Amino acid sequence: AGGTAQDARQLAARAVRASEADGDRLFLLRALAVLGQAELLGGDSRGAAAAVEALQRVRRLGTAMSAADPPLLHWYADLAEALVVLGETEEAGVVVREAHARVSGATPGSVLAALERAEGLREAGLGRAKEGAARLRTAVDRLRRLPLPVELVRTLIALGAVERRSRRRSTARTVLGEALETATRIGAAPLAARAREELARVDAVDRGGEAGGAELTPTEARIAALVGGGATNREVAAELFISVKTVEGALSRVYRKFGVRSRTALAHAMAVAVLATGAAVDLGDDDQVPPRVQAVTVTQPVRVRVPRPSDTRR
Repeated sequence: AGGTAQDARQLAARAVRASEADGDRLFLLRALAVLGQAELLGGDSRGAAAAVEALQRVRRLGTAMSAADPPLLHWYADLAEALVVLGETEEAGVVVREAHARVSGATPGSVLAALERAEGLREAGLGRAKEGAARLRTAVDRLRRLPLPVELVRTLIALGAVERRSRRRSTARTVLGEALETATRIGAAPLAARAREELARVDAVDRGGEAGGAELTPTEARIAALVGGGATNREVAAELFISVKTVEGALSRVYRKFGVRSRTALAHAMAVAVLATGAAVDLGDDDQVPPRVQAVTVTQPVRVRVPRPSDTRR
């Protein structure tokens, strides 16, 4: 956390290769868990997809080895969090339940807090922002009693993002300000950068005035932008490293939030929103945007109703 995300990924990947060469399965388990966490640092879908790949290996290897070391349970939370970033909330729930089945009195508080963070992000991803924020605050309170500033910063950033998307911008700014101050103090550059990005989003909304309506999650915003640009569900799934089923589910939620029932109406509503607000659709935490899609923040969903059947499958 004190260097760059790229440094962390490279060092973790080197540890994975070394443990594979030595045939050391226990160290491989730990190296893959660190690699997954490093990939997750950026908070974008590409990193999340790489994290899922590494952490699913941990899952398979741990099962084969019957690994039961309590601290190793931390990777469950990282896997669930990565799945939430990709919109795979159902699978994230499976992972969290699997982790809780292994929790015991010997489970460290850091693992419990990480699971609470993953659960909070999953709740928010399912549209239950109030419940998600409550889970995240519980995790923050637990981490304040532990000497784990990096985990505290990660959780504060998650809480700040959920509060921002719930239009509680004053609370979001306070939480994210603490995250930035703590990350800067401990030299966690990648996390400080994420805190700054979230604070910038809060400020951007404030400059645009008070906005009404529900805000899209990062995954929903990316899907809406791609679909609005003419991409099929299969193309969106390939671009964002998620399943077609996940695209369909997210697109249904986007339709409800915009009050539309077709891809054509969605594209029109997004265009009208851009003209009305002078803003563009926020693509969340991704810094990789397809050339044909303009990155913009829909601060005020425009309701355009058409009587055509819903066409989320394409």
